[in-house]
Amino acid sequence: MKRIALLAMLFVSALGYSQGSSNATATSNAIIVSPIKIESSQDLNFGKIIGSATGGTVSIEASADATRTIDDDMNAPGSTPTAAIFAVTAEAGQLYSVDVEASTLKADGQTPMTLNPTTNLTETSISGNRTIYVGGALVVNANQVPDIYSGDVKVTVSYE
Repeated sequence: MKRIALLAMLFVSALGYSQGSSNATATSNAIIVSPIKIESSQDLNFGKIIGSATGGTVSIEASADATRTIDDDMNAPGSTPTAAIFAVTAEAGQLYSVDVEASTLKADGQTPMTLNPTTNLTETSISGNRTIYVGGALVVNANQVPDIYSGDVKVTVSYE
């Protein structure tokens, strides 16, 4: 009787280990989102500025109205300041960040002026299509030599 029980246990045990392979499946997924894109439609323009012996700061508000703040002794009438305008096209619900680089405005052989840009954005992560206004503060040096100064306003958007 013990032999029959022992043989039965060996037979059942052998059945449990007789599988040579096994498998399982998992689902694989992918979500394709639209590429993020940014385009500029208007430049940042500080307008005409009269230099002064002490220098100063000229600021443009980052908005559609783009009001300019300037010291009275540097104000030159007859110019129309504008904020830069960028249009972002991105996937709805997909967060992205916006980075605006500080830059300088230069003219050949002249001392450059520093531009500290600002935007109309209050969030650090946004999603969907947006209009970004870029203004900023331009630091005009003391006795800045009259010339035409220019530089770039670079805005980078990146999916998070």
